[in-house]
Amino acid sequence: MCNWGWMGGGMWWPHGFGFLSGLLMLAALIFIIYLFLKRFNSPTGQKCPSCQGRIQAAFLRCPHCGAALKHHCRRCSTIIETGWQYCPSCEAGINETKES
Repeated sequence: MCNWGWMGGGMWWPHGFGFLSGLLMLAALIFIIYLFLKRFNSPTGQKCPSCQGRIQAAFLRCPHCGAALKHHCRRCSTIIETGWQYCPSCEAGINETKES
């Protein structure tokens, strides 16, 4: 019995090559579908800490309950999130004023 077979394109290939290439193509297709579904099923926003409503990262206030999500630093006026203790721009503490 011969280990080699005739495949399309006028080339000689081992008989098992068709099975392995098909298996690899199927695995690649499943991986692409997984990445596609993972991207489109992931949540596009965050949740409000007060009401758990869907918000986007750019929102300053929650559109559902009106809670403040971000505010301005008192020293440099950079927009910072409500839970932060320090401003990332001027390194001022949240409770510091412009005079400090």
